[in-house]
Amino acid sequence: VQDIAMETGDVEVNHEWLFVTFNETFTNPVVVAKPASLNDDDPAVVRVRNVTSTGFEVRIQEWDYLDGAHGFEMVSYIVMEEGRHELPNGIIVEAGTFEENSRKAVSFNQTFNQIPVVISGVTTENELDAVTGRIYNISLDGFSFYLTEQQIHKNGHSADETISYIAWEPSSGTVNGINYIVDSTFNEVTQNFYNIPFYPSFNSTPVCVADMQTRNGGDTSNVRWQNKNADGIEVQIDEDQSKDSEVEHALEVVGYMTFGTSAQ
Repeated sequence: VQDIAMETGDVEVNHEWLFVTFNETFTNPVVVAKPASLNDDDPAVVRVRNVTSTGFEVRIQEWDYLDGAHGFEMVSYIVMEEGRHELPNGIIVEAGTFEENSRKAVSFNQTFNQIPVVISGVTTENELDAVTGRIYNISLDGFSFYLTEQQIHKNGHSADETISYIAWEPSSGTVNGINYIVDSTFNEVTQNFYNIPFYPSFNSTPVCVADMQTRNGGDTSNVRWQNKNADGIEVQIDEDQSKDSEVEHALEVVGYMTFGTSAQ
């Protein structure tokens, strides 16, 4: 018996498109796949396209000032049926999509009881330039979103892209028989690696999607990770260097959704 129509997984992917097949059947799947590991330290984003009821395509896309060839990275993903869901423990989750090429104020379908953790990702490739989204001003009713290309591109992204998001109230427990933790860090993550301990810890290395919840530093950037295991993960804010070589980044909050691979 499923609490909620969703599945999670890890995929190893480089700059070539890879098709990921769903195990479950979805009608309107919402896919979020991020962040990438840091095996190859060239700044890059996770790009997703061709989301269908049976799967999606994913690859690592370097920022446009780089050569594009990228080594294999591990990326966690979460797929959820579109809409608002309530878990047996009363926690509210919402999965949705919207179209945008710049800035947008996004409203949730219904008000949350507590400010949710929101993870988002671009799930179309209507324009080829690398792009990433920033989420900030998260409230009970919605959030602000900003889509940005590499720092040197001041004019933004010309094409509308589909942005997928999952909003989940901070909590821990079980969903579909697997342990999960949804939480966020203090406002203290920078370009330096920051350890997030998992409480409670998992019995094996979990799936972990993560995204900044703030936009305190305006430079184009996203989250990268290393050293994930059953007890925690290290995350950092990774800026591109298309405009300048500095990568110092302001303090940010990183939200994360972590799922065990099986029940303990």
